[in-house]
Amino acid sequence: MEKVTIVPYPISTEYKDASVLKQFDHEVRLPPLGPLVVATLVRENCDADVEVLDINRAYLEHVDTGCPPSTFCEEFAKELAASNTGLFAFSSICSSYYVTLLIIDKLKHLRSDAITLLGGPQASATAIETMSRFPSVDFILVGEVEETLGPFLANYKSQPETVPGLVWRATDDTTRQNSAAPLPSIDRVPLPALDLWDMTDIVNLPLEAGRGCPFNCKFCSTSIHFGRRYRLKAADQLIAEFKHLKKLHALRGVSFVHDNMFCSLKQLEDFCAAWTEDTDTADTPWSCSLRSDFITDKVVNLLSKSGCSGVFIGVESGSPDIQQVIKKNLDIKDVRNAVRLLDDVAIPATLSFIVGFPEETAADFSKTLELYDWVLQQRHTNPQMGLLSPVAGSEYLAELGNAISFTQRYSNMAHQGDAISAEYERTLRAYPELFSAHYALPIQHSCIETLSTMIEFLKYTIAKFRWLLTLAALSVGGLERLLNEWLEFKGVASSLAEEVSYYGGSEFQRDFLSFCKTLPKSTDFPSNTKPQFDAMVCAYTIEEEDFDALQQTDGMVATSTPSGEFLAAMGVVHEMDYSYRDIMDAITQSSPIAAVPPKNSFVLIEKNAKVITIQEVSALTARIVELFTGGADKQAVVEKLMSVHQLLLPQGVMHKAAGFEFAIEKLASRGTLVRPVVGKAEAA
Repeated sequence: MEKVTIVPYPISTEYKDASVLKQFDHEVRLPPLGPLVVATLVRENCDADVEVLDINRAYLEHVDTGCPPSTFCEEFAKELAASNTGLFAFSSICSSYYVTLLIIDKLKHLRSDAITLLGGPQASATAIETMSRFPSVDFILVGEVEETLGPFLANYKSQPETVPGLVWRATDDTTRQNSAAPLPSIDRVPLPALDLWDMTDIVNLPLEAGRGCPFNCKFCSTSIHFGRRYRLKAADQLIAEFKHLKKLHALRGVSFVHDNMFCSLKQLEDFCAAWTEDTDTADTPWSCSLRSDFITDKVVNLLSKSGCSGVFIGVESGSPDIQQVIKKNLDIKDVRNAVRLLDDVAIPATLSFIVGFPEETAADFSKTLELYDWVLQQRHTNPQMGLLSPVAGSEYLAELGNAISFTQRYSNMAHQGDAISAEYERTLRAYPELFSAHYALPIQHSCIETLSTMIEFLKYTIAKFRWLLTLAALSVGGLERLLNEWLEFKGVASSLAEEVSYYGGSEFQRDFLSFCKTLPKSTDFPSNTKPQFDAMVCAYTIEEEDFDALQQTDGMVATSTPSGEFLAAMGVVHEMDYSYRDIMDAITQSSPIAAVPPKNSFVLIEKNAKVITIQEVSALTARIVELFTGGADKQAVVEKLMSVHQLLLPQGVMHKAAGFEFAIEKLASRGTLVRPVVGKAEAA
């Protein structure tokens, strides 16, 4: 059989600016499980060569070299057309379906003999409509393909009518849909072909734990692709699969992929017992998704003892009324209890919220922001927010499909914009049944522009100014009021693309710090907390002033030194008049901020492209980082510490030089100090 090329769905093409896209480089580089499982199935069912292309990496390289986003689909299609591939298999999701179809169109124009196959959630939900409106698509394989891909590969040329779940075009150009195959046993799902993916620096792997969701949320369309029958791999199978992949790829952790991994206490008990009893997994961190009403003291105890490193919880709304309307049916008391229990044992939790439900009133929205604000104040919990999208296959679209409207300020579940193609808006307007995720449902209490701005604001302030944002909200009387004051300060961008670029860039960082400096001037800002608030603003401000120096360390060259060891600091130290840790403790313990006393302290500010982290450090750590700022010889730093800072070592350390060397190596082991690459700048 001819070569098979698999193209995952793009998740990066909404960004025009390469510098913003690089902030999410790790996320877009994670292996796409579905396409890699398909690659394994191809290998099992035929002798064809198979490849899986990294479309997101290709897009980043395209825009990073100065090419406009509008030429990407054409250039990528040219690369596909130039290959010796006979069958091109494309995966799909609602957010980037337009880009996938545009590439297929251009590929078919360049190579009419190419066979194009679509699969994935969005193609499954819109199969007949897609085939009717896009002649460039030859086949769509609906739903899970473990039982159907083999028959397709064997029969698509001569007997497509025999392939279960296949949507195809007959000789008279009519679209036909074959009856579906039964859902496959979860034991039939093979491991992803990770050897076809660049696994460099990927140490935490997403791994499919099961499929299917028994619930019936009004906004969701999961059941269209995976069905409602809940399926979970047995504990011994999950462990065996991870151990196999861990040996091949030096993995250090795993994120189990399942909408709701455990539905019974026995399932969790069996898994945790097997995970902790196996010496190859006992110390390996793992994460999963759970419903908040499943999380109890006993559940959290099991999670904690088995090394669980994170839990994702879909909350959606803080309003009890909306919980009933959307059929999520969570009790907000259970949500708060679950967060407290997880926070008490330091298990990080991510809580997902959705706003913009058609039935949502201003009061409902306020309740959601109130819960979101409370979550912000928990030390180990991160909230995230999205705008409701009328996705294909959801009850909302079936019920209100005639009421959706196209707007340039669609849900953040939908990507792209005019930058990707001049035909973008015209095509989306022509086919709302295919691209409903780019449309908006009617909203009662606000406008989509305002909600969109709030969402982007929260996304980037949490990533870069988490505790300053939290303290600011507390100081002005709540998150909703802070959001309204920000909107007065900055206003709303003219388009979502402009908004994404602004909030992901340095201009927003400067604007937010300027905005925070104006807050204490408000007549109702509590004057007795102003010193603590000013200290927090000052702590974060140092990042803007010194970040350029931090970034220069990436290109630093190790020079010849007497000791042969040259290290550079990847953080900046700032001295504070108040303890950053004490202020955080007051926030997370609901103590009065004004009661935090003055205290000389040091904070270490570290930044990668996406997240700023600030932590209070000892005076010894502060001095070491300061001495390595810009790069320095390790032996020279030790001599400086010996001459000036011996009192900073703990009492009882007899060998002072060895004590300083130990502290330096500890900072190097956690990445605060790095050994620059020799010759990097010269090679450039």
